[in-house]
Amino acid sequence: MKPLTTNEGLSQLDKLLLNKHREATGKSLMIGIAGPVASGKSRFCKIFTETAPDLLEMDLVYLPFDYWINKDNLNSKTYAERFFLDDLSLALKSIKSETGWFCPRYDLSKNIRNDEGYKKYLVPEQVVEWFGRKFTKLSEECPFSHAPGSKELYYELETNRIYSFFIPKANSLYVIDGTMVYFYGDDYKFYDATIYVYGEWATRISRMIRRYNRKEVFGQTILTEKEYVRFLVNEARACADEEILTQKGKSTFVIKSSTETVSNLLDLYCLKQNINKDENIKEVYCLDEVQLNEQIDEAYKHFSTINDLETLKALRTELKHLILSKHLLKVDKIDEVFTKLDQVLSFK
Repeated sequence: MKPLTTNEGLSQLDKLLLNKHREATGKSLMIGIAGPVASGKSRFCKIFTETAPDLLEMDLVYLPFDYWINKDNLNSKTYAERFFLDDLSLALKSIKSETGWFCPRYDLSKNIRNDEGYKKYLVPEQVVEWFGRKFTKLSEECPFSHAPGSKELYYELETNRIYSFFIPKANSLYVIDGTMVYFYGDDYKFYDATIYVYGEWATRISRMIRRYNRKEVFGQTILTEKEYVRFLVNEARACADEEILTQKGKSTFVIKSSTETVSNLLDLYCLKQNINKDENIKEVYCLDEVQLNEQIDEAYKHFSTINDLETLKALRTELKHLILSKHLLKVDKIDEVFTKLDQVLSFK
């Protein structure tokens, strides 16, 4: 399967979903967006969800895969065991059959040290069964937040976990974004479209660093930047990337994510400077100057082929703002970089 650019993937995905929507008006659709950590899948998801619901005239229900993280199994030998994939599989089956379903809430459970704080909110007489499992409702007085699109919060006594309960909603566009959203068995068959997004290693490392600096770290804020990236690199090399890759063959579309903004290109330049100054970083990041030069060259090549006027305008506007702030940037020979970008991003 030939990889598509982000714009090509978005265009083909829109066409596919529009046809499916016309064939079954009022029925919900479900999309799975998978790929390695820092591959660009979240950016693809963001662009898609900004336009698709209006195009299809459907209500968006966005479900981040982070909900299904198993906080008690983060050091397992396999990457798949770090998630509640059986829960996800049951949720997909329920969504497809338009019945109510439960979603674990890692964002809530990760902060719970014991169950005494929320046991007082249990409503024992209100129990819901789901695939043979029992969930007890938490009262409206419970201070925990509802997941967007969900109705109520429930507690599973057997597993000591909090869940959000979703009721089926017609004409909805369900979008599930994460590393292994259709890894488990034949789960990919539940989706109306599956997308696999990947990126080159150097670009992924630069995104990991940007994610850390933007405070987008999920439960890793006590780590330094190098420690955080080392954790992700070791995880990727040890098990994650190999397991995640198995989904590629189950994908409707394969997207190659590229360096799509001027800021992302400058990230690569900064990373190149850092590995030249500190040999230890090369070993930690499993990265060398050759790989970075290849990605920098590829970024310029990508920019030079852009023919869309709106995209060019956006990039030139970004460049203009960065030039005004160049005294804050830590990129060597920044004037040379800006001059080259000005030439590459000229209107054809």
